[in-house]
Amino acid sequence: MLKKTLLIVGTLTFALSAFSLTDKKVSRTTNDGGPSGYNETSYHEDGVSITIKCTSPGYESCPAVPSIVGSGVGVDYAIKKISNNIFTGDDTIVDSNGNKYRVIWSSKDSSGYTSDIKVLPL
Repeated sequence: MLKKTLLIVGTLTFALSAFSLTDKKVSRTTNDGGPSGYNETSYHEDGVSITIKCTSPGYESCPAVPSIVGSGVGVDYAIKKISNNIFTGDDTIVDSNGNKYRVIWSSKDSSGYTSDIKVLPL
């Protein structure tokens, strides 16, 4: 009986922690990157948000949002829009699990080396 209880509690804890990851707000800002990447990158995550900053030409990739975080779909969405010459936008998207996000983005050009992307769970 104790094993069943521990298994159920463990499963619920994992499910709840995975669910909470999908509800994070994401802010991704890039400034003056180059074709090979960025000189300075930072990734900060707390209980409710993820902040990514990438600046100056260099050789580091801008950190990605972990794939388990549903908000990462919004970052990918905005990057694709930017690469298709849509430099500003504000759209609502739905991920494969039915979660809704507001995606707001702006970019200097289609390279996205200088851009601002916000993803807000709805």
